[in-house]
Amino acid sequence: MMPRMISSGVILIGLRGCGKTSLGQALADLLSFAFFDLDFLLARRHDKPAGQLLQEIGETAFRREERDLIERLVLTLRERNAVLALGGGSLESPEVERVLGELRENNGYVAVWLDVPIAELTRRIEAQEAQAEIERPRLAGRSLAEELRLLLARRVAGYKRNTELRFRNESGDPLERAVALAEQLASPPHGLLAPASPRTPTGPGTQLKGSPQEHD
Repeated sequence: MMPRMISSGVILIGLRGCGKTSLGQALADLLSFAFFDLDFLLARRHDKPAGQLLQEIGETAFRREERDLIERLVLTLRERNAVLALGGGSLESPEVERVLGELRENNGYVAVWLDVPIAELTRRIEAQEAQAEIERPRLAGRSLAEELRLLLARRVAGYKRNTELRFRNESGDPLERAVALAEQLASPPHGLLAPASPRTPTGPGTQLKGSPQEHD
């Protein structure tokens, strides 16, 4: 019998390619929660992949779009059991950090940093780009691995400050990884799961299917 969440939901945070979409959907299915993927919602709103939108409008405008979407979504998240997959750089917005902090403090959400070694992230992203036949522009003179290291150095303090758990999400079946994450959340010192049947999300649920490419 799988555990259920005592908390209202889970927020997944981490660099592009860390598995927020695949693990998030598997965890939501496991716990009978709704699943909301920020990249997917942005792509649906603008009818183009989130990574392409980032290239076209620039980072400042992109973060504004993320902030607006989360602020619209927060009312739903307060009323639902849900798993939310953020974009890799969403927490660079103070407004997004504030909203997520309120969800954690007032609505019982738990935030998890999906940590993956840079070499594995590089392999995943290169495979994604080859499959999509799209390569995002790199920072001037930087390899993908170097760019990821720079992004991690810039974001790691925010990841640590805004999460209750750091989960090593290396290769493996998404459902197996979801079970492993649920078990970690259930174990001391977290104690965020209880051994009971999964509960059904409240309200008219919508599982957002699909596996959009994660941007940074």
